[in-house]
Amino acid sequence: MAKNVKPQLLVTDDSSEMDFSEFDSAPVSDLELDWVSDHADELGEHFAGEWIAVKVDRVVAHGTKLSDVNKQVQEQGIDDPFFLEIPPRDEQNLPLEL
Repeated sequence: MAKNVKPQLLVTDDSSEMDFSEFDSAPVSDLELDWVSDHADELGEHFAGEWIAVKVDRVVAHGTKLSDVNKQVQEQGIDDPFFLEIPPRDEQNLPLEL
């Protein structure tokens, strides 16, 4: 993977007050989309109300603040993760938008 590529991001809520200048809207790989789709129930159970960073077939970082998750990813030296906000449990009856 190329170095210094901005991370990929999917926003699922109204985030008009957040600064996304460090994120790119590059396409997410089919591997990551398939993995998230196949594990949606498990992700919803374990990471409700959190942001996660996915790399291919695993969660590489998570937390309640996107900036903290991004920092964890950078500290691990992971290139091009897929960021996703997992809805709180009370909002999980709605389909996860990918």
